[in-house]
Amino acid sequence: LDRWGCWDASWTPPTSSAITQARKRLGPAVFREIFERVAGPAGGESGPMAGLLATGRARGAWLRDWRLVAVDGFEADLPDSEAN
Repeated sequence: LDRWGCWDASWTPPTSSAITQARKRLGPAVFREIFERVAGPAGGESGPMAGLLATGRARGAWLRDWRLVAVDGFEADLPDSEAN
């Protein structure tokens, strides 16, 4: 970015605390909408036999009859209690 003249050397990355505070200011409705707009299977839509044969557009997205799922960037702050 420096080569193109669009880098500000005084910029520093935000701290994890700053990101947490920004998320709190935005509130859960924003993140719900973002999730609804972008969430979907990375393996694409499954074909009729994808669960059995791991073929078609969803190749690698299935293990036997199970759809493989991952959640990235998920964080939850929970109190340190006996129930948790």
